[in-house]
Amino acid sequence: MPLRFAPDYLRGRLAQRMLLVFVVTSVAPVLVFGLFSYWRLFQDAGAMHAREIHRVSHTASLTFLTELQEADAQLESFSSANVHPHEIEGVFSAIRVLPYGKTLPQILAANGVSRSQLAAVNAGHTAIIWSHGTYGHPHLLMFRLIPGRKEVIRARLDAAGMLQKISGPHERGVLALVDLSNPNFLIGPSANAVTPSLLSALSSATRTPSGSFSWTAHGTHWTGSIWELFLPGTFSAPPVGLMIAEPRSLAAGLHGLRWMIPLSLFGAVAFAVFVAIRQLQRYLGPLAVLAAATRRLTETHEHTIVHIDTGDELAALGTDFNRMAEELLHRARYDGLTGLVNREFFRQSLASRLANPSSQTTVLLYIDLDGFKKINDSAGHETGDAVLTAVAVRLRACAEGTALVARLGGDEFVAALSGPDAARKADSLATCIQHALQSPFGIKGCERGISASIGITESPGDGVSVDVLLKNADIAMYEAKKAGRNRFARFVPEMFARRQEELALETQLQGAIARDELYVVYQPITDGEQLSGLEALLRWRQAGGNEVGPDVFIPLAETTDLIIDFGQWVLRRACSDFSSWSADGIAPNYISVNVSPRQLVAANFLSMIDTELAIAGISPSKLQVEITESAVVEGKHVEQVLGALHSRGVRIALDDFGTGYSSLSELHHLTFDVIKIDKSFVMDLPDSRIAMQIVRTIISMGHGLGKDVLAEGVETEGQRLVLHRLGCDSMQGYLIGRPVNVDAVRKILRMQLIPRSENISHALNSR
Repeated sequence: MPLRFAPDYLRGRLAQRMLLVFVVTSVAPVLVFGLFSYWRLFQDAGAMHAREIHRVSHTASLTFLTELQEADAQLESFSSANVHPHEIEGVFSAIRVLPYGKTLPQILAANGVSRSQLAAVNAGHTAIIWSHGTYGHPHLLMFRLIPGRKEVIRARLDAAGMLQKISGPHERGVLALVDLSNPNFLIGPSANAVTPSLLSALSSATRTPSGSFSWTAHGTHWTGSIWELFLPGTFSAPPVGLMIAEPRSLAAGLHGLRWMIPLSLFGAVAFAVFVAIRQLQRYLGPLAVLAAATRRLTETHEHTIVHIDTGDELAALGTDFNRMAEELLHRARYDGLTGLVNREFFRQSLASRLANPSSQTTVLLYIDLDGFKKINDSAGHETGDAVLTAVAVRLRACAEGTALVARLGGDEFVAALSGPDAARKADSLATCIQHALQSPFGIKGCERGISASIGITESPGDGVSVDVLLKNADIAMYEAKKAGRNRFARFVPEMFARRQEELALETQLQGAIARDELYVVYQPITDGEQLSGLEALLRWRQAGGNEVGPDVFIPLAETTDLIIDFGQWVLRRACSDFSSWSADGIAPNYISVNVSPRQLVAANFLSMIDTELAIAGISPSKLQVEITESAVVEGKHVEQVLGALHSRGVRIALDDFGTGYSSLSELHHLTFDVIKIDKSFVMDLPDSRIAMQIVRTIISMGHGLGKDVLAEGVETEGQRLVLHRLGCDSMQGYLIGRPVNVDAVRKILRMQLIPRSENISHALNSR
C-alpha cells in the first residue's frame, strides 16, 4: 500500500520551522542577493548610460562648436568680399545687412546685443545672441562688422539644421541647444518635442557648467547631459550648452532584462520552495502518518499498522513502529507478569459479552488468594511473583479455553463464562481452581499449596453491567473469606445489604477514638489459686449505647490501619490503669495486651512501646504482649521485633496456639515466654480422648521448651481439674472470671479474691 501524505502536514510546528529555516538560510539569501544584483546591474547600467550620454554630449558640443567656427568663417569671408548674402550657403537661415551709423547701437540693443558685445563687434569679433523669432521660437543670431563698408551683418543660424546633422537620421532622444543663463531658451531639431518636464529638469541641471540630469515624462525615465560650449575669443556670446537626453529604458540594451531578471529570480525561488516542500513532504509526511497512528493507538488500543515505502530510514522507522505497536497492544491487553488478560481489556471483553444477546448467561468468578500477603512479606516479592505466575498457569489450565481468565491486580483474578450452561460450568471451574491451587508449588519460600476464596455472580440475574457484576462478585468473595476461606460463595442480595452495613460500620469505627466510644475490660488470669495477671480486651459502645462485639469490629479494624491506632490506644489505657493499681499497691504481676500482625510490622512499634511504658512509669517486665500464630509468617522482621521486645524484658505470649498456619520449625525461631492453648481444644475436655491427648502434648512440648502454658476458655470445674492435673501453669475463662471494667477490677484486686465468676459477682454486689 503506497504512503499517502496527510494534507495538513505543513500545519505542524516542525514543518513550519523547517520550512522557515530553509527560507531563512537558502531562499532568503538567494532572493536578497538576486534583488541586490538586479538593483546593482541597473544602477551600473544607468551609470554607464549616463557616462555614455555625457561622452556623446561632449563630442556633439565640439562638433557644434566647429559648425559655429565655420559659420563665423563664412561671415568673415562675406565681410571681406563683395558677396551677395543669397550666395552664402551653409548654416544660415537668414542674413541681413544693417547700416553702421549713429542708430546702430540702438538697433543692436533692440536685437538683444549687450554693451560688451557691441564693443566686441566694434573690435571685429563676432557676437552671438539669443533671440525670439516668429511665434516666440528662440534663434541664435550672429553679428559681425563689415569694416570697409560701414555695415553690420546679422545672420540667423540654422541651429535646428546643425543639430539635425549632429543627431543623424536615427534619433533616439532629445538634442538641443540651451541658454545656460535662461533654460527657457532652447533650440532643438524640428522632430524633437520640448516638454515642460524637460524645461523643469534643465532648470536644476544648468547650475553646473556641464553635468548629468534626469526627469520623468509620461511614465518614461530620461537621462541627459549638458556640455557648455567653450567659445574661443573671436566670439562674444552668453553661456551656451548642448544637451543630449535619452530614455533610461534604452540604457545599455537592458530593457529586456527589466522583466527577465525578476521572472528568472522568481522562478528560481519558486523552484527552491517547491523542492523544499517536496523534501518536507517526503520526510514529514511519514512522520505525520506515524503521529496519527500513535494517537489512534493510544486512544483506541486498536491494531494499528503503518506502511512507509520511502526506502530509507523512515521505512525502518515505520517497521519499528509496527513492532512497537504490536508490543504496546499486547501490553495494553495482557498482564506483564502472568500473561493473562489485564483488568482493562477484561472489562472491555466482558462489556462486549453483556451487550451480545446471543451469549444468554454470563457468569463471573472473582478469585482472591488466601494469605498471599504473608508469602510476599516472608519470602519476598520475587517469590510472590513466581507464585502468581504459577497460579496463572493453573487457572488457564482449569479454564481450558472455555473461560476468559484475567488478573485484576495483586493476588486478585477473575474468570468469565458465557453460554446456556455457564452456571453449571462455573461450579466445576471453581472446584477445579481450588483443587489446583492446593497442590504444592515447589517454589522456594512457598513449597506448599495455597487456598483461594471465590465469589460468583451471574448475569443478568445479579447485574447487567461490568461494574455491578464485579462489585457483587467481590462481595460474594468477601463472604467466602468470612466463612472460613478456601471456598466459593454465590452472590445473593442479602450479601450486598450485609456488606453495606459493614462499610457503614467501618465508617463509624474510624471516629470511635475521637468520639470516646472505646473502652477496655480486663479478664483475670490465675496461676493456681492466686490472680497473677489481667488481659486487656477492647470493647466498642456506640454513641447510641449499642454494643458492637469484638468479633465484628476487630476484623474490620484489621483490614485497615485502624488496628494500629486502636492497639496503641489499648496499650496506653492498660499501662495507665496498671500504673494506677501499682500506686495503690494492688497491681497483679503483669498486664497482657493483644498485638496484631499489622502492629508488629509497623515501623514505629518498638518506639511506641518504649514511649507508653515510660509515660506510665512501669517496668517492661510488667507488660505481656500476645501475638497470634499468623504473625509467625510475617518474616524475619517480626522475629527481630520480638527479640528486641524480649531483650527489653517484655513477656511474649503465643495466643491461639494450634489454630494458625505456623509449623514447629517456624516456632523454633521465635522468642516467646508463654503458650496459650486455644479454647477450641479446652472446650472438649474432659470427655474427648483426642482433645485430652492434644492438650497433654501441647503442655508437654511447652514445658520441654521451657515455656509457661496458659489455657484459655476454661468454663467448667471439670476442665480446670483436668488442666491442673496435666500441669497447666495458668488459666483464664468464664470459670475464672469474666471480662469486667476497671472499677470492678480495682475491687477484685483490693479484696485479693480468687476471681472465679461467682466470686466476682459477689465482689461486684458488695461494692
